[in-house]
Amino acid sequence: MLIGAEGFYATNNPFQTSGPKGRIESKMIGNNRIFMRIDLPGVEQGNVTVTIDDSKRGVLIKAEEQSRNKNVSSLRSYETHVTLGYHCCEISTIDNPQVTDGVLRLFISTTPLNINGVPCCADEDMPGVPKDDFTTDVVDNGRVKVTGHAPAVSHDSSGRSYSAEAGMLCDPGVRISYLDDELERYAENGVMRLTIRDPCLIP
Repeated sequence: MLIGAEGFYATNNPFQTSGPKGRIESKMIGNNRIFMRIDLPGVEQGNVTVTIDDSKRGVLIKAEEQSRNKNVSSLRSYETHVTLGYHCCEISTIDNPQVTDGVLRLFISTTPLNINGVPCCADEDMPGVPKDDFTTDVVDNGRVKVTGHAPAVSHDSSGRSYSAEAGMLCDPGVRISYLDDELERYAENGVMRLTIRDPCLIP
């Protein structure tokens, strides 16, 4: 295997040359609903279990590789725990988990816990981003989007860019000029800490 001067495109898979990076991809697709994609090479539909953990804020995934090729000397097993990373909603159901060609795709339905309008907190990890280089915007019907850029320092091969959806405001018409009325933002040590005063969804 040869590695170019710029290194791997995606460090989780040395053979990937384009597309979303990372073994796990997740994104909000509507109120209280999250889509998740998990790479499980070698696994087929009948050899994976997906359960909600006791906290109801995480998903436990276990899978075993099976092969009909007699020349395969060892088989892989997987155990992954994926958490929401937020404390103001819980997982209610896991919907339609499907494995196709070694990729698990599923939908997670959540229930907000801020019944009485209690603010919710979210931490977005973006290591390397200076505290003044974070941006927070409201996009797509009230979604709160956080972006940041970490410059290359010393002998870093390149800088890094980040983008995350931190939640959804109940009032989708909030303008940027009034965002400070809905959010408290504090950046420190590569983490953007958000407090959403009136959230509808925290993924």
